Amino acid sequence: MVQVSKKDFKAIMAKARLRKVKRLAKRKELFAGKPEEIGRTKLKWIIDGLWATYIKLRDMTHLGPLCRVCGKEEGTVAYHIVPRQRGDAVRWDTMNGVLACAPCNFGEKNNRSLYREKHINLFGLERVECL
Repeated sequence: MVQVSKKDFKAIMAKARLRKVKRLAKRKELFAGKPEEIGRTKLKWIIDGLWATYIKLRDMTHLGPLCRVCGKEEGTVAYHIVPRQRGDAVRWDTMNGVLACAPCNFGEKNNRSLYREKHINLFGLERVECL
Protein backbone atom coordinates (compact mmCIF):
# COMPACT_ATOMS: atom_id res chain seq x y z
CA MET A 1 0.00 0.00 0.00
CA VAL A 2 1.30 3.43 -0.95
CA GLN A 3 1.40 6.10 1.72
CA VAL A 4 0.41 9.57 0.57
CA SER A 5 1.04 12.67 2.61
CA LYS A 6 -1.86 14.92 3.54
CA LYS A 7 -0.48 17.69 1.33
CA ASP A 8 -0.19 15.34 -1.69
CA PHE A 9 -3.67 13.98 -1.04
CA LYS A 10 -5.13 17.50 -1.03
CA ALA A 11 -3.32 18.29 -4.29
CA ILE A 12 -4.65 15.11 -5.92
CA MET A 13 -8.20 15.88 -4.80
CA ALA A 14 -7.93 19.48 -6.02
CA LYS A 15 -6.86 18.23 -9.48
CA ALA A 16 -9.75 15.76 -9.52
CA ARG A 17 -12.23 18.52 -8.63
CA LEU A 18 -10.76 20.75 -11.34
CA ARG A 19 -11.17 17.97 -13.95
CA LYS A 20 -14.78 17.47 -12.84
CA VAL A 21 -15.52 21.19 -13.09
CA LYS A 22 -13.98 21.30 -16.59
CA ARG A 23 -16.11 18.30 -17.69
CA LEU A 24 -19.27 19.93 -16.34
CA ALA A 25 -18.41 23.23 -18.02
CA LYS A 26 -17.87 21.45 -21.32
CA ARG A 27 -21.22 19.69 -20.93
CA LYS A 28 -22.93 23.01 -20.19
CA GLU A 29 -21.32 24.56 -23.28
CA LEU A 30 -22.75 21.76 -25.37
CA PHE A 31 -26.29 22.43 -24.22
CA ALA A 32 -25.96 26.16 -23.50
CA GLY A 33 -27.56 27.59 -26.62
CA LYS A 34 -30.86 27.12 -28.34
CA PRO A 35 -31.40 23.73 -30.04
CA GLU A 36 -30.95 25.43 -33.43
CA GLU A 37 -27.44 26.50 -32.41
CA ILE A 38 -26.23 22.95 -31.74
CA GLY A 39 -26.23 22.01 -35.41
CA ARG A 40 -27.33 18.86 -37.18
CA THR A 41 -23.97 17.04 -37.03
CA LYS A 42 -23.45 17.64 -33.32
CA LEU A 43 -27.04 16.63 -32.59
CA LYS A 44 -26.55 13.34 -34.47
CA TRP A 45 -23.37 12.75 -32.49
CA ILE A 46 -25.23 13.29 -29.19
CA ILE A 47 -28.09 10.99 -30.18
CA ASP A 48 -25.63 8.31 -31.37
CA GLY A 49 -24.01 8.37 -27.92
CA LEU A 50 -27.35 8.10 -26.14
CA TRP A 51 -28.44 5.25 -28.44
CA ALA A 52 -25.18 3.34 -27.84
CA THR A 53 -25.45 3.78 -24.07
CA TYR A 54 -29.04 2.49 -24.10
CA ILE A 55 -28.14 -0.58 -26.21
CA LYS A 56 -25.17 -1.47 -23.98
CA LEU A 57 -27.17 -1.10 -20.76
CA ARG A 58 -30.17 -2.99 -22.14
CA ASP A 59 -28.16 -5.98 -23.37
CA MET A 60 -25.78 -6.15 -20.39
CA THR A 61 -28.68 -5.98 -17.93
CA HIS A 62 -30.93 -8.55 -19.57
CA LEU A 63 -28.55 -10.86 -21.44
CA GLY A 64 -25.13 -10.53 -19.80
CA PRO A 65 -21.85 -9.03 -20.99
CA LEU A 66 -21.04 -11.37 -23.92
CA CYS A 67 -21.06 -10.35 -27.59
CA ARG A 68 -24.39 -11.14 -29.31
CA VAL A 69 -22.67 -11.96 -32.61
CA CYS A 70 -19.86 -14.37 -31.64
CA GLY A 71 -20.77 -15.08 -28.01
CA LYS A 72 -17.10 -15.46 -27.07
CA GLU A 73 -15.72 -12.05 -26.12
CA GLU A 74 -17.05 -9.36 -23.83
CA GLY A 75 -19.26 -6.89 -25.66
CA THR A 76 -17.90 -3.36 -25.63
CA VAL A 77 -19.67 -1.57 -28.50
CA ALA A 78 -23.23 -0.99 -29.64
CA TYR A 79 -23.54 -2.71 -32.99
CA HIS A 80 -25.94 -1.76 -35.81
CA ILE A 81 -27.48 -4.78 -37.55
CA VAL A 82 -28.28 -2.52 -40.51
CA PRO A 83 -25.36 -0.05 -40.79
CA ARG A 84 -26.17 3.53 -39.84
CA GLN A 85 -24.73 4.82 -43.12
CA ARG A 86 -27.72 3.33 -44.95
CA GLY A 87 -29.91 6.13 -43.71
CA ASP A 88 -31.52 7.68 -40.70
CA ALA A 89 -34.69 5.57 -40.90
CA VAL A 90 -33.26 2.79 -38.69
CA ARG A 91 -30.15 4.53 -37.36
CA TRP A 92 -31.54 4.96 -33.84
CA ASP A 93 -34.08 2.14 -33.89
CA THR A 94 -33.44 0.07 -30.75
CA MET A 95 -34.32 -3.14 -32.62
CA ASN A 96 -31.37 -2.36 -34.92
CA GLY A 97 -28.83 -2.52 -32.09
CA VAL A 98 -27.12 -5.25 -30.10
CA LEU A 99 -24.06 -5.48 -27.85
CA ALA A 100 -20.98 -6.71 -29.72
CA CYS A 101 -17.23 -7.04 -29.32
CA ALA A 102 -14.89 -4.78 -31.30
CA PRO A 103 -13.64 -7.58 -33.67
CA CYS A 104 -17.22 -8.41 -34.73
CA ASN A 105 -18.03 -4.73 -35.22
CA PHE A 106 -14.92 -4.21 -37.34
CA GLY A 107 -15.33 -7.51 -39.23
CA GLU A 108 -18.87 -6.63 -40.26
CA LYS A 109 -17.68 -3.49 -42.00
CA ASN A 110 -15.39 -5.55 -44.25
CA ASN A 111 -17.69 -8.55 -44.93
CA ARG A 112 -21.29 -7.34 -45.16
CA SER A 113 -22.57 -10.34 -47.14
CA LEU A 114 -21.06 -12.89 -44.73
CA TYR A 115 -22.51 -11.05 -41.74
CA ARG A 116 -25.96 -10.75 -43.37
CA GLU A 117 -26.23 -14.55 -43.31
CA LYS A 118 -24.97 -14.54 -39.72
CA HIS A 119 -27.55 -11.91 -38.75
CA ILE A 120 -30.36 -13.98 -40.25
CA ASN A 121 -29.18 -17.06 -38.34
CA LEU A 122 -28.81 -15.17 -35.05
CA PHE A 123 -31.67 -12.68 -35.04
CA GLY A 124 -34.13 -14.24 -37.45
CA LEU A 125 -35.21 -13.29 -40.95
CA GLU A 126 -38.19 -11.28 -39.67
CA ARG A 127 -36.04 -8.94 -37.59
CA VAL A 128 -33.47 -8.40 -40.33
CA GLU A 129 -36.11 -7.88 -43.03
CA CYS A 130 -38.23 -5.48 -40.95
CA LEU A 131 -35.21 -3.22 -40.53
